[in-house]
Amino acid sequence: MSDGIVVNSKQRKVKKRTGKVSSNWLQLAKTTKVTGKRKRLPLPGDENKAKKSKTTTELPAITTDDKSITKYLGLDCEMVGVGDGEENALAQVVIVNSYGNIIYNKYVKSSERVVDFRTNISGIRPEHIANAPSFDDVQKEVSEIIAGKIVVGHGLENDFKALLLSHPFGMTRDTAKYRPLQRKKNKPHSLKWLARTHLGIEIQTGEHSPDIDARAALLLYNKFKREWEAYLKTKRKKKYTAPRKSQDQ
Repeated sequence: MSDGIVVNSKQRKVKKRTGKVSSNWLQLAKTTKVTGKRKRLPLPGDENKAKKSKTTTELPAITTDDKSITKYLGLDCEMVGVGDGEENALAQVVIVNSYGNIIYNKYVKSSERVVDFRTNISGIRPEHIANAPSFDDVQKEVSEIIAGKIVVGHGLENDFKALLLSHPFGMTRDTAKYRPLQRKKNKPHSLKWLARTHLGIEIQTGEHSPDIDARAALLLYNKFKREWEAYLKTKRKKKYTAPRKSQDQ
Protein backbone atom coordinates (compact mmCIF):
# COMPACT_ATOMS: atom_id res chain seq x y z
CA MET A 1 0.00 0.00 0.00
CA SER A 2 1.47 3.38 -1.01
CA ASP A 3 1.87 6.37 1.28
CA GLY A 4 -0.63 8.35 -0.76
CA ILE A 5 -3.39 5.84 -0.06
CA VAL A 6 -2.73 6.00 3.70
CA VAL A 7 -3.08 9.77 3.68
CA ASN A 8 -6.37 9.63 1.78
CA SER A 9 -7.69 7.01 4.24
CA LYS A 10 -7.00 9.30 7.20
CA GLN A 11 -8.63 12.20 5.47
CA ARG A 12 -11.76 10.13 4.81
CA LYS A 13 -11.92 9.19 8.49
CA VAL A 14 -11.72 12.82 9.53
CA LYS A 15 -14.49 13.78 7.14
CA LYS A 16 -16.70 10.93 8.34
CA ARG A 17 -16.34 11.94 11.98
CA THR A 18 -16.62 15.68 11.73
CA GLY A 19 -18.55 16.32 8.54
CA LYS A 20 -17.32 18.97 6.13
CA VAL A 21 -14.24 20.67 7.53
CA SER A 22 -12.29 23.37 5.74
CA SER A 23 -8.71 22.65 4.77
CA ASN A 24 -7.62 25.74 6.71
CA TRP A 25 -9.07 24.33 9.93
CA LEU A 26 -7.39 20.96 9.40
CA GLN A 27 -4.06 22.67 8.94
CA LEU A 28 -4.63 24.75 12.09
CA ALA A 29 -5.55 21.64 14.09
CA LYS A 30 -2.28 19.98 13.09
CA THR A 31 -0.15 22.89 14.23
CA THR A 32 -2.07 23.91 17.36
CA LYS A 33 -2.40 21.89 20.57
CA VAL A 34 -5.67 22.40 22.43
CA THR A 35 -5.67 21.46 26.12
CA GLY A 36 -8.37 21.35 28.78
CA LYS A 37 -12.08 20.75 28.53
CA ARG A 38 -14.34 22.69 26.25
CA LYS A 39 -16.21 25.40 28.09
CA ARG A 40 -19.90 24.59 28.42
CA LEU A 41 -22.23 27.10 26.88
CA PRO A 42 -24.53 28.80 29.41
CA LEU A 43 -27.90 27.14 29.89
CA PRO A 44 -31.23 28.65 30.93
CA GLY A 45 -31.31 29.04 34.70
CA ASP A 46 -27.54 29.34 35.12
CA GLU A 47 -27.89 33.00 36.00
CA ASN A 48 -30.24 32.17 38.88
CA LYS A 49 -27.87 29.48 40.15
CA ALA A 50 -25.02 31.97 40.16
CA LYS A 51 -27.09 34.41 42.17
CA LYS A 52 -27.93 31.74 44.74
CA SER A 53 -24.29 30.88 45.23
CA LYS A 54 -23.32 34.44 46.14
CA THR A 55 -22.86 35.19 49.81
CA THR A 56 -22.98 38.33 51.91
CA THR A 57 -21.71 39.29 55.33
CA GLU A 58 -24.89 41.27 56.01
CA LEU A 59 -27.83 39.71 57.82
CA PRO A 60 -31.31 40.80 56.71
CA ALA A 61 -32.21 44.24 57.98
CA ILE A 62 -34.25 44.40 61.18
CA THR A 63 -37.53 46.10 60.32
CA THR A 64 -38.81 46.93 63.81
CA ASP A 65 -37.40 48.15 67.10
CA ASP A 66 -39.74 45.84 69.06
CA LYS A 67 -37.70 44.43 71.96
CA SER A 68 -40.42 42.39 73.60
CA ILE A 69 -39.85 38.86 74.86
CA THR A 70 -41.35 36.81 72.04
CA LYS A 71 -42.37 33.14 71.92
CA TYR A 72 -39.18 32.23 70.05
CA LEU A 73 -35.83 33.46 71.36
CA GLY A 74 -32.35 33.06 69.93
CA LEU A 75 -29.63 32.32 72.49
CA ASP A 76 -25.85 32.27 72.18
CA CYS A 77 -23.09 32.26 74.78
CA GLU A 78 -19.37 32.90 74.67
CA MET A 79 -17.00 31.11 76.99
CA VAL A 80 -13.47 31.57 78.33
CA GLY A 81 -11.02 28.97 79.56
CA VAL A 82 -10.47 28.33 83.27
CA GLY A 83 -8.60 25.65 85.20
CA ASP A 84 -6.26 24.01 82.72
CA GLY A 85 -7.67 26.20 79.95
CA GLU A 86 -9.87 23.47 78.52
CA GLU A 87 -12.64 23.98 81.05
CA ASN A 88 -15.36 26.42 79.97
CA ALA A 89 -16.67 29.34 82.00
CA LEU A 90 -19.50 31.60 80.92
CA ALA A 91 -18.31 35.03 79.77
CA GLN A 92 -21.18 36.52 77.74
CA VAL A 93 -24.85 35.81 77.08
CA VAL A 94 -26.93 37.29 74.27
CA ILE A 95 -30.63 36.73 73.68
CA VAL A 96 -32.46 38.05 70.62
CA ASN A 97 -36.19 38.00 70.00
CA SER A 98 -37.94 36.73 66.89
CA TYR A 99 -37.56 40.16 65.28
CA GLY A 100 -33.78 39.91 65.60
CA ASN A 101 -33.51 42.61 68.24
CA ILE A 102 -31.18 42.10 71.20
CA ILE A 103 -33.20 41.88 74.40
CA TYR A 104 -30.37 40.74 76.66
CA ASN A 105 -26.61 41.19 76.37
CA LYS A 106 -24.37 40.87 79.40
CA TYR A 107 -20.82 39.87 80.17
CA VAL A 108 -20.20 37.62 83.14
CA LYS A 109 -17.48 37.88 85.75
CA SER A 110 -15.99 34.45 86.31
CA SER A 111 -15.60 33.21 89.87
CA GLU A 112 -12.45 31.39 88.74
CA ARG A 113 -9.23 32.77 87.33
CA VAL A 114 -9.39 33.00 83.55
CA VAL A 115 -6.34 31.44 81.93
CA ASP A 116 -7.48 31.73 78.30
CA PHE A 117 -9.79 34.45 77.04
CA ARG A 118 -9.94 32.82 73.59
CA THR A 119 -10.20 36.32 72.19
CA ASN A 120 -9.57 35.31 68.58
CA ILE A 121 -12.81 33.30 68.72
CA SER A 122 -14.86 34.61 71.64
CA GLY A 123 -13.98 38.28 71.25
CA ILE A 124 -13.78 38.44 75.05
CA ARG A 125 -11.12 40.66 76.61
CA PRO A 126 -10.14 41.21 80.26
CA GLU A 127 -11.85 44.61 80.42
CA HIS A 128 -15.17 43.07 79.34
CA ILE A 129 -15.54 40.93 82.45
CA ALA A 130 -13.51 42.90 85.01
CA ASN A 131 -16.56 44.68 86.43
CA ALA A 132 -19.27 42.48 84.90
CA PRO A 133 -22.26 41.08 86.83
CA SER A 134 -21.81 37.85 88.75
CA PHE A 135 -22.66 34.47 87.30
CA ASP A 136 -25.54 34.02 89.75
CA ASP A 137 -27.16 37.31 88.71
CA VAL A 138 -26.90 36.57 84.99
CA GLN A 139 -28.09 33.00 85.42
CA LYS A 140 -31.19 34.18 87.30
CA GLU A 141 -32.04 36.83 84.70
CA VAL A 142 -31.61 34.45 81.76
CA SER A 143 -33.69 31.79 83.50
CA GLU A 144 -36.55 34.25 83.95
CA ILE A 145 -36.42 35.43 80.33
CA ILE A 146 -36.46 32.00 78.69
CA ALA A 147 -39.04 30.44 81.02
CA GLY A 148 -41.92 29.09 78.92
CA LYS A 149 -40.24 30.19 75.67
CA ILE A 150 -38.90 28.19 72.75
CA VAL A 151 -35.15 28.69 72.66
CA VAL A 152 -33.36 28.52 69.31
CA GLY A 153 -29.61 28.18 68.94
CA HIS A 154 -26.70 26.11 67.71
CA GLY A 155 -25.18 23.67 70.17
CA LEU A 156 -27.60 24.69 72.91
CA GLU A 157 -26.38 21.83 75.06
CA ASN A 158 -23.10 23.70 75.54
CA ASP A 159 -24.86 26.99 76.28
CA PHE A 160 -27.15 25.51 78.92
CA LYS A 161 -24.22 23.65 80.44
CA ALA A 162 -22.28 26.91 80.78
CA LEU A 163 -25.36 28.56 82.30
CA LEU A 164 -25.96 25.59 84.61
CA LEU A 165 -29.56 25.64 83.42
CA SER A 166 -31.88 23.03 82.01
CA HIS A 167 -34.67 23.70 79.53
CA PRO A 168 -37.42 21.33 78.36
CA PHE A 169 -36.32 19.42 75.27
CA GLY A 170 -39.62 20.16 73.56
CA MET A 171 -38.95 23.87 74.04
CA THR A 172 -35.61 23.90 72.24
CA ARG A 173 -34.79 24.12 68.53
CA ASP A 174 -31.14 23.30 68.02
CA THR A 175 -29.73 23.70 64.50
CA ALA A 176 -26.94 21.30 65.47
CA LYS A 177 -29.43 18.57 66.39
CA TYR A 178 -32.03 18.85 63.62
CA ARG A 179 -31.42 15.74 61.50
CA PRO A 180 -32.03 17.26 58.03
CA LEU A 181 -29.35 19.87 58.77
CA GLN A 182 -26.78 17.35 59.95
CA ARG A 183 -24.01 15.52 58.15
CA LYS A 184 -23.85 11.75 57.88
CA LYS A 185 -23.96 9.70 61.08
CA ASN A 186 -25.85 12.51 62.85
CA LYS A 187 -22.80 14.75 63.05
CA PRO A 188 -23.59 18.47 63.07
CA HIS A 189 -22.41 21.02 60.57
CA SER A 190 -20.92 24.21 61.95
CA LEU A 191 -23.20 27.22 62.21
CA LYS A 192 -20.83 28.98 59.83
CA TRP A 193 -21.38 26.29 57.18
CA LEU A 194 -25.15 26.25 57.67
CA ALA A 195 -25.41 30.03 57.38
CA ARG A 196 -23.32 30.10 54.21
CA THR A 197 -25.07 27.13 52.60
CA HIS A 198 -28.70 27.80 53.50
CA LEU A 199 -28.80 31.56 54.08
CA GLY A 200 -26.03 32.79 51.79
CA ILE A 201 -24.51 34.64 54.75
CA GLU A 202 -20.87 34.58 55.82
CA ILE A 203 -20.53 34.69 59.60
CA GLN A 204 -17.69 34.04 62.05
CA THR A 205 -15.06 35.39 59.67
CA GLY A 206 -13.11 36.58 62.70
CA GLU A 207 -14.08 37.01 66.34
CA HIS A 208 -17.52 35.56 66.99
CA SER A 209 -20.44 37.89 67.56
CA PRO A 210 -23.05 36.15 69.73
CA ASP A 211 -25.90 38.36 68.56
CA ILE A 212 -25.16 37.48 64.92
CA ASP A 213 -24.85 33.79 65.76
CA ALA A 214 -28.16 33.86 67.63
CA ARG A 215 -29.87 35.64 64.74
CA ALA A 216 -28.40 33.21 62.22
CA ALA A 217 -29.79 30.26 64.18
CA LEU A 218 -33.22 31.93 64.26
CA LEU A 219 -33.10 32.58 60.51
CA LEU A 220 -32.26 28.93 59.88
CA TYR A 221 -35.12 27.80 62.07
CA ASN A 222 -37.57 30.14 60.37
CA LYS A 223 -36.48 28.91 56.95
CA PHE A 224 -37.20 25.28 57.85
CA LYS A 225 -39.89 25.92 60.46
CA ARG A 226 -42.74 24.10 58.69
CA GLU A 227 -40.70 20.95 57.99
CA TRP A 228 -39.05 21.13 61.40
CA GLU A 229 -42.32 21.27 63.35
CA ALA A 230 -43.81 18.48 61.22
CA TYR A 231 -40.72 16.39 61.94
CA LEU A 232 -41.08 16.94 65.70
CA LYS A 233 -44.79 16.17 65.55
CA THR A 234 -44.06 12.84 63.86
CA LYS A 235 -41.41 12.01 66.47
CA ARG A 236 -43.83 12.76 69.30
CA LYS A 237 -46.48 10.51 67.81
CA LYS A 238 -44.02 7.64 67.51
CA LYS A 239 -42.85 8.19 71.08
CA TYR A 240 -46.24 8.33 72.74
CA THR A 241 -48.10 5.77 70.64
CA ALA A 242 -47.87 2.55 72.65
CA PRO A 243 -47.96 -0.74 70.72
CA ARG A 244 -51.34 -2.44 70.80
CA LYS A 245 -51.57 -5.75 72.61
CA SER A 246 -52.70 -8.71 70.55
CA GLN A 247 -56.02 -10.33 71.40
CA ASP A 248 -54.25 -13.62 72.18
CA GLN A 249 -52.41 -12.11 75.14
